[in-house]
Amino acid sequence: MSRKLLVSSFLLLGLSSAPALAAGTLPKDRHAQVDALFAPWGTKSTPGCAVGISHEGTLDHARGYGMSNLEDDGPITPRSVFLIASIAKQFTAFSIGRLAQEGKLSLDDDIRKHLPELPAWGKPITVAHLMHHTNGLREQGQLLNLAGWRGDDIYTEADILWALSRQRGVNFEPGAEVLYGNAAYTLLGIIVRRVSGQSLRAFTDERIFEPLGMTNTHFRDDHSELVPRRAWGYGPRESGGWRLSVPNTDHYGSSNLFTTVGDLMKWEQNLLDGRVGGQALVTWMRTSGRLNDGTVTGYGGGLRLAGYRGLRMVSHDGMEGGYRTEALLFPDHRLSIVTLCNGGNIDAGEFARKVADVYLGKHLKDVMPPAVKLAEAKLAELAGNYWSPQTDEVVRLEFKDGALRQVGVPTAFVPIGNGAFRPGESMHLWRFSTPKADDAEVHPPGRAPAHGPGADDVRGEVPQRRARHDLHGARRGRQAGDPLAPQG
Repeated sequence: MSRKLLVSSFLLLGLSSAPALAAGTLPKDRHAQVDALFAPWGTKSTPGCAVGISHEGTLDHARGYGMSNLEDDGPITPRSVFLIASIAKQFTAFSIGRLAQEGKLSLDDDIRKHLPELPAWGKPITVAHLMHHTNGLREQGQLLNLAGWRGDDIYTEADILWALSRQRGVNFEPGAEVLYGNAAYTLLGIIVRRVSGQSLRAFTDERIFEPLGMTNTHFRDDHSELVPRRAWGYGPRESGGWRLSVPNTDHYGSSNLFTTVGDLMKWEQNLLDGRVGGQALVTWMRTSGRLNDGTVTGYGGGLRLAGYRGLRMVSHDGMEGGYRTEALLFPDHRLSIVTLCNGGNIDAGEFARKVADVYLGKHLKDVMPPAVKLAEAKLAELAGNYWSPQTDEVVRLEFKDGALRQVGVPTAFVPIGNGAFRPGESMHLWRFSTPKADDAEVHPPGRAPAHGPGADDVRGEVPQRRARHDLHGARRGRQAGDPLAPQG
């Protein structure tokens, strides 16, 4: 039987704007509590994470756990350099904002003004539509996969432009819906180059990283470039042990930024004080986009604005190859938390929120829908492959260790009643339901539409169940583009 999958977001009401967190109220044993959280990954036989925590602009705690290089026994330290995947998007958005401030472009520009090789798809797509994921463009990795690219092939900017310029339509009218994707931010990076006359790498070096003293940060435009102190990405082998999982990409804007936890702390502080760019620009980045009907999307300039347990929070996650990353900012408490991990089965977002629990403690509210008991047989019935005709995404669910999980993602789906689930501590809701009688069962081609390292894990001839995604406010922890081996 084919099935339908619906994903939506919980509305976060009554977010607190409490006074800043006083230094004297921080838990005295907070560093020991944080170390205990990461202890399972603090071995010499696994990848792990670097964590950085800043309060009131001062680095409060920074440490590495696990190994950055399993071949040479190199440990992760706060100076280890990670690919941070989609956290890069906020730097691209900031660059576009700078150019708009200077009058060199308008957020209302039709993107074809700067990207004339793209076809007209009816109503214009604007720069703002790209910024807020309301553009309707199809995902770059899936398009290239359909055109024959393999998971480990090199993806270049020219390849992506080639695929997008041959896209015959869009998923929806620009501004009508939200669909998180990477193609929009790759295009924004190209717009930065064409408008400024500098590559995105050169522009961000000059206008962001050098002024903020982010000396270990750069966009990578050559996948063969040497990166000193790099933490290599790893994915688990089904037979045990680890394998390299590093993307071969020569494009950026949506990803491909290398940095350290220390450098990201400097950037998080800039999102508070606007030392570079000014307060108006960072306020704009922290302001949600809206749909044509006025609906707030919860996504600003490369930043998610969902909040956490009753508190205002600005964040973004990243998932690409074996890298899992998260950056959280609690502006009212002037607290920043960054977790950068190099294991594909490490939930960096979950760790970052557990660190927030340690630091913010009594300020947090219990707003998470409580779990309800569901028989294991009922959970097992939901396992299988799902395909979304709206987004062309594939999601594979399995029943493992007594819980329903997405293959390749460690977080379990928690039943919350009335057929609804939440992924771990996420504030997003999933529903599984039987489709209408006239829905057709879909038999995919020999390879699921995925891309990037790890994509070969999803190939096969298994018939996939009909599914639909309502990705308004795409859920934390998985990006469009590589549904089964999360990337972005």
